Amino acid sequence: RFLKWCEGRLQRSTLAGYRRSLDYLSAHIGTLRLTRLTTEHLDTAYVALRKSGGKGGRQLHPRTVLHVHRAVHTALRQAVKWRMLTDNPARLATPPKVPFARAVAPSVEQVAELIAVATREPWPQLLVLAVSTGLRRGELLGLRWRDVELDTGWLAVQQVCEQAGREWRLRDVPKTKTSQRRIALAPDVCMVLRTWRVRVMELTSRHVNPRRNEIGRASCRERV
Repeated sequence: RFLKWCEGRLQRSTLAGYRRSLDYLSAHIGTLRLTRLTTEHLDTAYVALRKSGGKGGRQLHPRTVLHVHRAVHTALRQAVKWRMLTDNPARLATPPKVPFARAVAPSVEQVAELIAVATREPWPQLLVLAVSTGLRRGELLGLRWRDVELDTGWLAVQQVCEQAGREWRLRDVPKTKTSQRRIALAPDVCMVLRTWRVRVMELTSRHVNPRRNEIGRASCRERV
């Protein structure tokens, strides 16, 4: 009922994350009546998920179990609002601690080597754009030529491509207002993108039948 209620209220990627997390948990507490669910049940389930909750009985990462805890806490909080529960048993539950992991950036030499071996288009262009701008995966995949100003050396993040389960879709507005931003492009990056744009125009003209799908050709040309 909670997931059904969330449809249309949350982003599809967020809803897919809730569904995945609650599926993990339902294997352990799905047979319990809601009013019989206790904090101890949840703590026991978290330990079981950590030990063998993944595919084939593999361990789940503590961060994944933490996502499970947050999802069930949100769901049960709504159940309290609906007066299906008097208290939220997840409120005092204890998810595993997520170990601190420092991000390690690749060296300049490693980045250059990676770009050199990425010969299949558009991987070289995407890698150059990624390392020079810091764009996220969804922002890279959602980038359009209309958002790129090669003459002045700027790009604007106006939409993202998000994944919800096995589905992909374009979302016009980034998830947060701060994500909608302008980023400066170095001259050599502009040169790479300018060459790639010419290449895209050639490829779409060669492989898309204009009489059969003029709209499809325009869509291909629009995307970076």
